[in-house]
Amino acid sequence: MKKILLLAVFSLVILSVNAQIKVSSTGFVGINNTSPVYQLDVKGKYFRTSYSSYQPFVLDVFHADPRVTSGNRVVFYNTAASGFIDIQCKTLYEYSDATAKENITPLATEKAGESGSTIEKIKKLNGVNYNWKDDGSGKLQAGFLAQEVEAVIPEAVFTNDSTQNKSLAYSALIPYLVEAIKEQQAEIEALKQQLGQ
Repeated sequence: MKKILLLAVFSLVILSVNAQIKVSSTGFVGINNTSPVYQLDVKGKYFRTSYSSYQPFVLDVFHADPRVTSGNRVVFYNTAASGFIDIQCKTLYEYSDATAKENITPLATEKAGESGSTIEKIKKLNGVNYNWKDDGSGKLQAGFLAQEVEAVIPEAVFTNDSTQNKSLAYSALIPYLVEAIKEQQAEIEALKQQLGQ
């Protein structure tokens, strides 16, 4: 009887483990996933710790529309309050399909030289060099201060509700740069016409 009971308990443990960790015939490992299709296929949360500084961590997120149910974003956190994480990629495509947008309006309607023109907004931005306080590498960086950009182009800045730390979508500045160049080019063409007369 003890052998049968021990065998039953052992079988339940094995079945339970198989349901949580699965190694497929191709060598793919599934955690909380009985049909893994990648070398490591995890369904649910994942936590990784490192015992030495600057140890590389590679994570491939492959999905046509990667999202987290709250906030519609994929978020990477670290344990430091600063939340600094470097993300490198060969090419970054940002979803920008016209069919997903509404209330589309031109970026600026004012003429160059007026306070609302894109050139005037770009002139208010201050490019700076800096070092990250918690980075450790001492590498000189170039960029903007989110608080300054927010005063000029608020749609380019995201504020974390819980920490009040600000993040900057640098790609949101590109349309302003494009329109500023177009404004300048219109001024150049007008000056050329005046000089030609």
